[in-house]
Amino acid sequence: MSIRNPSLPLWIVFALLLTGCSTSTISGSWTDPAIPAGQIKRVAVLGVAKNETARRSFEDKMTAQLKAMGVDAQPTYPFIPQHDPPDESAMSGLLTSQGIDTVMVVQVTNERTESMVSPGTVQGYGYPYGAAGFGGYDGWYGSYSRSYSATYTPARVVNYEVLTIEATLHAVSSDTLYWTAQTETIPENSLEKAIDDLVSVLIKNLQDSKVFN
Repeated sequence: MSIRNPSLPLWIVFALLLTGCSTSTISGSWTDPAIPAGQIKRVAVLGVAKNETARRSFEDKMTAQLKAMGVDAQPTYPFIPQHDPPDESAMSGLLTSQGIDTVMVVQVTNERTESMVSPGTVQGYGYPYGAAGFGGYDGWYGSYSRSYSATYTPARVVNYEVLTIEATLHAVSSDTLYWTAQTETIPENSLEKAIDDLVSVLIKNLQDSKVFN
């Protein structure tokens, strides 16, 4: 099993939140070390989402990136409905009828709210070196007057959402698990940018794991 834990430093998370960027990182992954060569011939991409736009956009982007890797892939939204999906047997039949032997399923498995505190700061208050008195101390009035020029920035608490997203790659006929990866994703306002980030980290993990080699 290959486990990765690229937790981001808090200052990077804070910067991402302030700039409205999203980030997805792989928190864990596993690849079957004994996938037979040539076993994966055609992959269907199935995004499980309540939002139809999000599903279609993800499936299109992931399909395009898989094809760029030389993988025969296609989205599932043209033949698997968003609402009232068929049962497992019927869905397997639909996939098989499309010549698909492998299916990638991507879905949100957990969401939570995290809090981060940026500590307060004081700027502009200090003792001038070489001022009257030992060690730069310039008397009671100097301390008094400088306190008016100091700038205080209060501590800031930021709450942000974190999504746990799981991706799996299964054989349609045997349900054998070939690959799985889990991401921690901080969403942003731009749906397309968030999807791009997610697709990018999943594709990189597939390449690093040599799933299709």
